[in-house]
Amino acid sequence: MDRINCEICGGEMEYRRDKTTQGWYCTNCEWNVITSFIEPIYEDATTYNVFSIRNIQVGAEQLKAISKIKK
Repeated sequence: MDRINCEICGGEMEYRRDKTTQGWYCTNCEWNVITSFIEPIYEDATTYNVFSIRNIQVGAEQLKAISKIKK
């Protein structure tokens, strides 16, 4: 990747991503250009259904545990 210089002081810019933000930060004067970053999983608009094969009651905590199971 090419080196990117700060528009303010000419220092080297560094790419950073933290939770919901991403952008370029100057390592010298901390000037920055940032934007939002949303994990792809949060953009998934698919509707999922979880159901029990047996006729038993399943609580919220059990559904949360089941939803974390990966195939």
